[in-house]
Amino acid sequence: GIAGHSMGGYGAVKLAMLRSDVFGSAASMSGPLTFWGTYPQDTLFAGLIELLPYVFAENGAAPGDTAAFYSIRPGTGKSLTNMMFAMASAFSPHDPADTDTSYAHYFAVTGYTGYVDLPFDVNGDLAMPVWNLWMANDVLALFAGGYGGVFDSTALYIDCGDEDDLGLYAHAQIFYSVAGSMVDQFEIYSGFEGRYSADHTTYVGERLRYVAKFHDGVFSQ
Repeated sequence: GIAGHSMGGYGAVKLAMLRSDVFGSAASMSGPLTFWGTYPQDTLFAGLIELLPYVFAENGAAPGDTAAFYSIRPGTGKSLTNMMFAMASAFSPHDPADTDTSYAHYFAVTGYTGYVDLPFDVNGDLAMPVWNLWMANDVLALFAGGYGGVFDSTALYIDCGDEDDLGLYAHAQIFYSVAGSMVDQFEIYSGFEGRYSADHTTYVGERLRYVAKFHDGVFSQ
């Protein structure tokens, strides 16, 4: 069995599809399971594209401002920007030998510095050469492209909080609307009203209990 939270949930589902010979069950907790609606596009849910204005806002930048665009950086209090840089590190790291730096952004964390190509341009529009690299790693695209059949035999669990601050409840719902009966357990859960919202991180420990029971049920069959 394989499970993870956030990008770990994405990885769990992706690895279960790519290595069905290894994993008999997979669980995604608040994972980004579709980058762009119901693959290849959904007119009601544009996925990560909907977050681009907020990425600009987190960095005090306005679309069209070239200097502000290239000053976009990850940092404290920039959850959406941080997510974009983390995903770019995996899907579109900038090749130092590539002289085209149109979408390259610098980052620095403890012990590491480098550049990643972000999937949007100075105007806040999709940068298709980069975006295509992301879509090649999209879980729902892989599912629709022929890998989804593994879940006829591999058990699948998906959950997300209804106030996830990265909007990943929409990702879960879209994936579920496509996968349907192939998802063995699905839940958009709520928090305690007025006290603790069901955001991206608050209930990770509690939800792990559900995940453990799910895997245990599969193992005992």
